[in-house]
Amino acid sequence: TAPASATLATACACPANTYATDGANAVAGCTACDNTTGVQRASVVGSIAITGCLCPANYYGALDNTACIKVDAGKQGQTSAGDSTHVPVGATLQVDCVAGKYSTAGNGPCTDCHGTRTSAVGSTLITDCLCAANFYGDAANGVCTACPNSGILAAQTAPASATLATACACPAN
Repeated sequence: TAPASATLATACACPANTYATDGANAVAGCTACDNTTGVQRASVVGSIAITGCLCPANYYGALDNTACIKVDAGKQGQTSAGDSTHVPVGATLQVDCVAGKYSTAGNGPCTDCHGTRTSAVGSTLITDCLCAANFYGDAANGVCTACPNSGILAAQTAPASATLATACACPAN
């Protein structure tokens, strides 16, 4: 496509979901972004490189216009393994959710456990968010409460089940 005022072929730009094969404009033609698995890579109008074809949300893949792969549960799509920043579109890899987070279907950023709970790396369920030792709480990622009178209670184990204040034992004298 070209703006209405364009008179030269060099002013042409490739449409969305394609990229210029000559790296500069559409003179040498446009190549479609991958859709071989039914997951359409997308690019903006005027993309001039194969790296402009990005995987959609909840998928990841190399910047080489090959098939995109669904992000697994317990993981999120990112462009760098060195941090925990989720990217909604254009992920190039999937990484485990960090401790204290979970992802049930790999369909977005990892979700924080409640601030009084934690989870193992790569957790896939909300019930993986557990109360620490000497705290009690429900199995649904709610608040964990410290045992009264410095009581003692083992940490919850996955999948979480409710623990009650009455389960807190008296501390040793």
